[in-house]
Amino acid sequence: MSNILLVDDDEGKGQHDQRALIQAGHTAVLVCEERVEGFYRRILDEFARQEWDVLVLDIGYVPDQFGGIKLYNRLVSGGYHRHWDHTIIKTKYVGSIPSNLAVATEGEHFIMRVFVETAGIAYDSVLTSMVGQPKALLDRIDQLMAMGKPARCATCQRPI
Repeated sequence: MSNILLVDDDEGKGQHDQRALIQAGHTAVLVCEERVEGFYRRILDEFARQEWDVLVLDIGYVPDQFGGIKLYNRLVSGGYHRHWDHTIIKTKYVGSIPSNLAVATEGEHFIMRVFVETAGIAYDSVLTSMVGQPKALLDRIDQLMAMGKPARCATCQRPI
């Protein structure tokens, strides 16, 4: 199956997702830290061990509600995007219909919209971070794996 790197500051939610992924036959490693810098170091350690099919990144951290955006941007600007093929974002700023972000014009939802659009992440890959939603995560991973590996930019290795 797939190699999944889970990044979440809530160990309970992360372990819940990790168990669901493992039960579905995936390899799933959870990175759980308290600060963006700790996440960054741990993720780089995981990148040194292997390549990943999917990076599942929770966006909201305590105390930085958009720490995941900073982390994602730091990984991409550092040239590490070549270590994973697909990105799934988990956030509390999406309801049951991720495409609603596409029309957001203010507040936290607008921040998420700008991030998702500039990062080139499909709205279908933006999922709720609420516990108890592993089916949506498993379904999206299956869809991404059916698409295969993305084409990459020759210069930066970012999916295109």
